[in-house]
Amino acid sequence: MDTDLLECKKKAMEFLKSENPPCYVNGRKKGYIQVMKDLWDKKGYEHLGLKSQNLRDQAARLEKINATAETRAIGKVNSNLDLHTDNDIVQNSHERQETEAVKGFEVTNDCPGEPHAGSRIHEAGRLPNYVAVDIPSITIWGRRADGSIIAVNSSTIINAYDEITRWRKNTFLVPYGKLTQHINDWNNASQTQHIALKAAIVLLATALQKPSVKSKAKDHKECLEKRLALWKEGEVESLLREGRSIQKRVAKAKRTEPPNKAKIFAKLVMEGQINSALRYLSEADCDVVLPLTDNVMRQLQEKHPKAQEAKLGSLLFGPFEEVHGPSGADANGLKRIFACKSFKKSGVNFCEAVATMTRRICTEYIDPSTIEPILANRLIPLDKGEGAVRPIGVGEVIRRIVGKCVMKVIKPDVIDASGSLQ
Repeated sequence: MDTDLLECKKKAMEFLKSENPPCYVNGRKKGYIQVMKDLWDKKGYEHLGLKSQNLRDQAARLEKINATAETRAIGKVNSNLDLHTDNDIVQNSHERQETEAVKGFEVTNDCPGEPHAGSRIHEAGRLPNYVAVDIPSITIWGRRADGSIIAVNSSTIINAYDEITRWRKNTFLVPYGKLTQHINDWNNASQTQHIALKAAIVLLATALQKPSVKSKAKDHKECLEKRLALWKEGEVESLLREGRSIQKRVAKAKRTEPPNKAKIFAKLVMEGQINSALRYLSEADCDVVLPLTDNVMRQLQEKHPKAQEAKLGSLLFGPFEEVHGPSGADANGLKRIFACKSFKKSGVNFCEAVATMTRRICTEYIDPSTIEPILANRLIPLDKGEGAVRPIGVGEVIRRIVGKCVMKVIKPDVIDASGSLQ
């Protein structure tokens, strides 16, 4: 693909220097970027949907890489002739490998998540393979006090996850250590890896359900101790039954009077959620969440395209607050677990587990089915007016935290790769 791009640029420059350069219908001469884009589309890459500016910037980067590689090669040859040292030979080999790894779309270094350590990727537009995770029907959950094994059906966790994603937000702010354990199960590729992240999400939703609207911190502590004991014993169904009964009471508690905007605004400001307070004032009278009728569902399906496999070209070139995701945990809840110093090492361990998970996601080609829970979004249909629907997707807070941390680290690389486009 990179060779074709350089060839397109070369031919475009030759056409413009010819006696009959390409012109538009009105007779105006085309620029070399447009000519290069036309040649690129003729080679069969039009389906990638790349803009002419993207092609121009990528061609310039490839030319720079080639020029740098040639300069280094000449310098290293002269150095080897003069010194004849092993160090120069090793350094030349390393630099050649780095240049080949960066050049174009061909990946020549081993990828940690590939099934074969010596495999390579030479086919453009195709992502590397990943090691599929085994999905046993029965999972070893732990051991009881008498030493007997606790077994849980994998389908129990999967069905529980599917159910809690439809619950209303009704969680309290209490941290605990079991969440870190499930994330580490995924980090370490344990036998429960296939349901580890779903188990973490289910634990968030079931263990932190407020027993009543006016429940106090003491009530929350007692409920949490009881629920963690049930979770340790693998009694996921018992936790789901309790959660269902609480959700039914939450659903029945309908407002008889319109919300007091001043009171809600003051509450958000006192909690330090300034952006949410300002957004509430600006959006209170415009966007309203619509009921999920057949017409709304039809419009959502029309606006949501079918899932397609990612193409390597689109990944390299393509266009790149306080609302809870499917788990019901919002930014405030995760912030308390991450940063509250009153809980000693629990928060630190959780941060380290999420950091390890982030590094693995960024450096390995993993089975996408295992990270489905953190990639899921809560779809909210808003009233756009005149019968139209505006779909809003709200992702899990952990996913947003991971994305922000990764972008903070690789920001210079993204700026260098995208140039003036981003």
